[in-house]
Amino acid sequence: MLAALFTPPVLFAAPGTLMLSGQIRYRDGNLLTESCTLRLPRLRRIETTASDGSFMLGDLPPGKITVQVWLYEQFADSFTVALGDSSLQLGPLQLVPLSLSHAETATTLNEAGSTEQVTADDAILPQAGMLLNSNDLFIANSFTFSGYGFRARAYPGQQQEVYLGGVLLNSPVDNQANFQLWSGLSEVMKAQRSGNRIEANADGPGGLSGSRNYLLHAPYQTPQRKFSYTLSNRGYDHRVQFFYCPEKTTSGMMYSCAITRQWAIESRVPATASDQYALYASAAKSFRKTMLAASLVYQNSYRELKSAATDEVYTLAGTHYYNANWGWQNGVKRNARGATAGTPLLALHCEHTPSENTQWSFALATQLYMQANRGLDWQDAPDPRPDYYRNLPSFLSKDNPQGAVAAEQLLLANPSRLQIDWMRLYETNQLNYYTHQYAEEGLIKNIYGRRALYVLASDVEQQHTMHFRTHVRHDITANTQLHASFSWNSTHAHRYKQLDDLLGGDYFLNHNTYAQQSYPGNADAMRNDLNTPDKELHKGDHYKYDYHISAQHIQLFAQLEKDFRRWTLFTSVSGAVNSMQRTGTYRNGLFPGQSFGKGSTLLLPAVTLKNGLTWKINGRHYLSARIYLRQTGPEDFDQAFVAPAMRDQPAAAAGMLQSVIVSAECAYIVHAPKWNIQFNAYQTERRNITQILRYYNDEPEYQCFVNMVQTHLNIRHTGLEFAASYDLSPRITLNGIAAIGQSYFSNNPDVRIFSDNDTALSEGLKKVSIRNYYAGAGPQTVIGAGCRINAPHRWSLKLNAGYTDRNYVRINAGRRSAAAAENIDPSGISGKAIFNQERLPAALLSDMLLSKSFRVRKSKTRPREYFIFFCYLSVSNILNRTDIKTSGYEQLRYNFTDNDPETFPNKYIYAVGRTYALGINFKW
Repeated sequence: MLAALFTPPVLFAAPGTLMLSGQIRYRDGNLLTESCTLRLPRLRRIETTASDGSFMLGDLPPGKITVQVWLYEQFADSFTVALGDSSLQLGPLQLVPLSLSHAETATTLNEAGSTEQVTADDAILPQAGMLLNSNDLFIANSFTFSGYGFRARAYPGQQQEVYLGGVLLNSPVDNQANFQLWSGLSEVMKAQRSGNRIEANADGPGGLSGSRNYLLHAPYQTPQRKFSYTLSNRGYDHRVQFFYCPEKTTSGMMYSCAITRQWAIESRVPATASDQYALYASAAKSFRKTMLAASLVYQNSYRELKSAATDEVYTLAGTHYYNANWGWQNGVKRNARGATAGTPLLALHCEHTPSENTQWSFALATQLYMQANRGLDWQDAPDPRPDYYRNLPSFLSKDNPQGAVAAEQLLLANPSRLQIDWMRLYETNQLNYYTHQYAEEGLIKNIYGRRALYVLASDVEQQHTMHFRTHVRHDITANTQLHASFSWNSTHAHRYKQLDDLLGGDYFLNHNTYAQQSYPGNADAMRNDLNTPDKELHKGDHYKYDYHISAQHIQLFAQLEKDFRRWTLFTSVSGAVNSMQRTGTYRNGLFPGQSFGKGSTLLLPAVTLKNGLTWKINGRHYLSARIYLRQTGPEDFDQAFVAPAMRDQPAAAAGMLQSVIVSAECAYIVHAPKWNIQFNAYQTERRNITQILRYYNDEPEYQCFVNMVQTHLNIRHTGLEFAASYDLSPRITLNGIAAIGQSYFSNNPDVRIFSDNDTALSEGLKKVSIRNYYAGAGPQTVIGAGCRINAPHRWSLKLNAGYTDRNYVRINAGRRSAAAAENIDPSGISGKAIFNQERLPAALLSDMLLSKSFRVRKSKTRPREYFIFFCYLSVSNILNRTDIKTSGYEQLRYNFTDNDPETFPNKYIYAVGRTYALGINFKW
């Protein structure tokens, strides 16, 4: 953030020819020795300061102007001024030395004293306004905790709107943006603006976590040529990036492109290879009042997955890096679980500025998306997972203690038995000769061959989405601004299960073995598709489920902002309609009338209201309050239909209601020459939530996969946040952060259980008591401190230490019922084991970032042109703590027969040990 004291006098100019002047300096007050770049995104202008940092920007329109400051081609920060009828002359602005990466550090532009005697109150001008904070100090300093499960205020991912290339990217299917689209293009995505939490947001209503707008097109990219390489032992071993964006041509053309790849043969967790590459290209043409742009993004990724495990399995394996998803095959580690994703997006954008007070934009995009999650599947055969509970000593110990001890010793002596036995799976399939009989055109046919009992298959989702958005900004006066937009998203999705590998078999059958157990003698019940009954399956065929989703989202939004001498206020309103429809391709044998063809269409309206007020106490102290109201139905298809893979059954039949969100927050912010302080208090109520959980239910009346539909569920989020930074000296900055939150269930929801195999579609009512249990959304207490040292010769060192606590496992609501503890005293040892929620141990964290930059003059004839190099070493978890449980959950499967929670104990994910990233960036 930049905060400055304005020097009197102001410069007077005719409307449309306003000027803004000032000087950027180093934090220690010394003059710059190299010019820096000033970017004005709203006006699509790029300017350069003098070598001493002084600047004078002319031909500016009245209203708010945002200026981004770049030095050595690295983003420093941005500031916003509100120009009235007169130009503005700023005092010297001291610049915090830049770090290597804007994404990994929290660099800011701090307030500088003016050479003139100006009081803080004089800095608040009714028309010129104040320099506004563009970064959230708390969010910027919470980076240390991001790898340990911390989520600010424990809000879910659907509570953030994401814009890319001018369109709303959140999918109408699940109301989430597909992170796979841009995760590899970090250099391109640095051009962005964000609305944090429930503050004013020009792009749209946002969610509880605000919004983020990635400025994809070439005019918003910084002109540069950059190559970078990183060596790491984190999620990848190597990362290579190239980014090219030349200066704007004299004809008004702008171009930019990027290519990146990152890959790992194996990360810290065994058998977790990954490979990801991304491409980006953009071109734009600027006319007098119009800018046209087109951008293409493509990313493809593959990664092998790790698994959570119980403490028993981690102990048997002797490592917290244990991964149950792999096994040895012909001397090579083979992982059964993997995720593949690919998504191209083409975005077109038009900006038209009919007058200096109005800007109108149109954006159109088309996106294809494919994701396939691979895993083991089996029929009429034992569970092949090596950590399956029946394969562990703890299960044997109940009936055969001696056998449990022998099994434990065997596993300790042979760790490979805790991995997938690929050889056994192949042998089982190759020895299973079977005569398959089926009917075709009235004739009975037989197929003799090796029927596969174990296969590899993928859950596939393909989407085609069209995005359209138009947005208008109009400066009613120099202090009053109106934003309005219309968005339309339409998605057609296709979901199915695909056979990938027969593992030595000849064919596979499209049968539901659980239905066969529930309805013995009913041949149709076990058939997943009556349209093609008993079809033998081969590699690439679909089976189990196959259906389409049609979803649309239409949204209208308007926001009004007003600046007064001592106050700033805003109000916004948004109305939206979501529609969802399922179309089945299979006629399921259990639900022939509810599975095939077009189903019912759900229309789910949504209304959002947001208001905020900021009191400018003086030029350094600000107090703000905001309120957010939203009413909507389920915005996730999987939470709006009970069992979409099997049938068309809207959750409305299970008591689904419109959910309501009520949120309020207040903030106190101080910007002083050496201090920056932010204090937040918030409370959020999320009411009437519908949540559907799917799992295998061991209760005697089910013994199959079920859908637990929780309705009227309320969750409360409340807490305090604090962040501060202090300039101990011109070269040393200290910072601190703390958050204490409470995210918990505030009522006992209504619970209905629907069986996948119950043809009557009947519901089993269940009374659960989860009130005051924590929501299980990561650490709810975090405390951190850091120090940044900017040494001579462009060396920089950043050290951080953190503490996390009150991290609770995610609960199984079914365990908080009478059936789960029949005839057991809740206050006794057994009762506490069932009902108590486990609190994970507190953790100490540490990380550091060491960087060095240097320049090499290109030639003697061009003394002001340099090759720029940035070298850095980032180390996380310096203490090499491998015993930190970052997350955990209670298994939804529960032993109702014995009321024993240890039959299916909690599973955990542990933090990896010390990790590093060593890289170099080269710019020319």
